Amino acid sequence: MPDFLTRRHGTWQFVRRVPVEFAKLDRRGVVKHSTRIKIADDRSGRRAERVAQQLNEQLEIFWKGLANGRRADQLTSYEAARQRTRSLGFEYIEHEELLRQPPEARLQRLEALVAKGLADDSGARAALFGAEKKPAFMLSALFTEYEMMTKDEVRDLSPDQLRIWRNGRLRAVERFVEIASDKPVNEITEEDGINYCEWWRGRIIAGEAEPKTANKDIGQLSRMLKEVSVRRRLNLPDIFKGLRLKGEIERPRVPYETEFVQKRLLAKGALDGLNEDARLVLYVVADTGLRPSEVVNLQL
Repeated sequence: MPDFLTRRHGTWQFVRRVPVEFAKLDRRGVVKHSTRIKIADDRSGRRAERVAQQLNEQLEIFWKGLANGRRADQLTSYEAARQRTRSLGFEYIEHEELLRQPPEARLQRLEALVAKGLADDSGARAALFGAEKKPAFMLSALFTEYEMMTKDEVRDLSPDQLRIWRNGRLRAVERFVEIASDKPVNEITEEDGINYCEWWRGRIIAGEAEPKTANKDIGQLSRMLKEVSVRRRLNLPDIFKGLRLKGEIERPRVPYETEFVQKRLLAKGALDGLNEDARLVLYVVADTGLRPSEVVNLQL
């Protein structure tokens, strides 16, 4: 069964226990939400799983917001508006996005308000017309949010490849927070991007870093911010646009001479100190040109 889903009265229900680290902030113990999807219409739970994933992401944002000192009422107003909209038969859409849709979409919502006698209900109007903004997470949580969104992209990585993938991005976020300060991600500005690039420029001038390293770091941050902006509909500015540092030089690795490989590295007895698996990896690398990591992580 998909994560956090259970069957209840013929409907798929989202159920998740509050993690220990958030238990003092959220006293509910167990959080339950109906997906509104009947089991008979979704026997495998695939549709319900997508809804559960969205509910889980919102719950994670709520908990992290509490941990960062934000009040529960600030965090739940969006969820309350979302639930109210669903109770009226619509999906919650923020106002800016609703304005980009055809006029008929807004007219349907207005007609529903009038038909249900809710034209004077400010809460219903705010919900149906997307007045509540989705709560933003703190900049320090950028990688956590990004990692949740890209689990499908890294599922085939080996543990070591995943460690490298995570560590580089974590370090980039930590450095950026040091320069820009920790704040809600939707409050970052183009000035933050400029300041960060100037910090890297200073390190390059001092001989502490290379342009290639700086551009890789900036590129990773830019991709993470763009991804969460699209997925969360945050409309974040492209703060690193046009800020790629100049002077990047490709330094190809110098290959070993053929004679050195044949007469030294692969000489009889030269690899006797390695176990059989390690020796076989080197033989494949020498014969094919594959990287050691590619050989080690081959799937049978």
